[in-house]
Amino acid sequence: MQIRIEEVQYLAELSRLCFDEEEKRQMQQDLSNIVKYVDKLNDIDFSGKEAREHILPLTNVLRKDEARVGLSNDEALANASQKEEMCFKVEQLMEDE
Repeated sequence: MQIRIEEVQYLAELSRLCFDEEEKRQMQQDLSNIVKYVDKLNDIDFSGKEAREHILPLTNVLRKDEARVGLSNDEALANASQKEEMCFKVEQLMEDE
């Protein structure tokens, strides 16, 4: 499949890239070569092959999510360097407009 210059221009606009005419021709050639290379997968006979999500068997190593009682407000604020009422107080990061 040959990529058209219009498709290169469209991709460039989506990517907010600017190409001169020579760069567009080079990108067209590069993208066409990539598509041609990937198209070789159509020549492979996959009959009798089972689809897999991953080549290795994966298992979830994380613990099961379970609801549990959290910290009280006093416990959460116990080590806060600054607090105001029942909230953490932090330095202002952005200036007011």
